[in-house]
Amino acid sequence: MAALVVVGGLVLGACGYDPPEQTAPTGEQALVVPAPSPTTTTTTVPPGGRVPTPEDPLRVLLAGDSVMADLAPAAIDALNRGGATEARFGASPGLVLEPTAEAVWRQQLESFDPEVVVVLVGTWEIGDRLGTPGSEQWRARYDAEVLDPFVELVTSQGAEVIWVGMPAVEEPDSTLVLVELNSAYEDLEDRFPGVR
Repeated sequence: MAALVVVGGLVLGACGYDPPEQTAPTGEQALVVPAPSPTTTTTTVPPGGRVPTPEDPLRVLLAGDSVMADLAPAAIDALNRGGATEARFGASPGLVLEPTAEAVWRQQLESFDPEVVVVLVGTWEIGDRLGTPGSEQWRARYDAEVLDPFVELVTSQGAEVIWVGMPAVEEPDSTLVLVELNSAYEDLEDRFPGVR
């Protein structure tokens, strides 16, 4: 009986019931546990400003290179499974805003209107035209010519950006380049409040 009372108290406590102070029973008195009062649940609006529902799901666009293409099916399945998210992979020619890439990005942003864009890109994004990764010249040009215009475009309709850095790879030279890229992506948060 004592175990049942302890378990009942734990359940009531977990449900938000705060019993009034009682005196210990004496003699033939029975221990009576009052029925729990109804618990009120409040919902806090998330930072995005709304609670997604199946009727009005959170729209998530996953974008990037072949690594994201490999990751996207599992991520999309996990995100869409709950019913309050609509996630899709956005194939694109890259971040570099040449006319073709920019047109593809604009079309995807206008047709899907994502609220969250998750980006994962690797060393193929660098190209030869910006100089050597790690140099001051490369970083200044990569920020000004690639990252900032890309983020401005992607966030132009109010989307938040989650940038996923690339992990280390087998080739040490490629890993050093990825360190430089990840540093550039991390610094975006200082310039753009909608980037994490």
